[in-house]
Amino acid sequence: MLFSQLNSLHAINLDCIFEESTGWLNLEFYRCKIDGVSITKQYQVIEKVTGIHEKWKNDSSVEEFSPQHSSKTINYFPRNLDKHFLNIKKIYMAEVELKEIHQRDLKPFVKLELLSLNGNQLEYLEVDLLKFNTKLKAFNAQNNKILYIDPQVFDHLNMMTHLQ
Repeated sequence: MLFSQLNSLHAINLDCIFEESTGWLNLEFYRCKIDGVSITKQYQVIEKVTGIHEKWKNDSSVEEFSPQHSSKTINYFPRNLDKHFLNIKKIYMAEVELKEIHQRDLKPFVKLELLSLNGNQLEYLEVDLLKFNTKLKAFNAQNNKILYIDPQVFDHLNMMTHLQ
């Protein structure tokens, strides 16, 4: 009961612009590009996703979550993102003032190939942050406040080709 009350207090809605995206490494993805959402408290849960999909597409088609250059602050990774978007391959959370990210945030995204966290407020990366993201090809965390990264963070990532 208390958990459901907490979730309703921290429920957020995402309004997506659904579109085809090319960019980093010239790969193409169908994305949810968001703007106008602030996530300044931990454990904020995505309750509802709105937006108009391209023809023949739906939430299961979304491969990229992209709040980059949002006009709002995203200090914490939103909960339940995987409940709406099951097939995420790219997370592009650049310059959104992200303060922390944890293994539990990324664990559901076993298809994740690209992760960009550059230009945020991150101070550390957990050793097991990417434990479940074995298909990761590219990782970018430059321009953060990170002073040290344990090399074991990347040890198991045999498909990694780009690391910044």
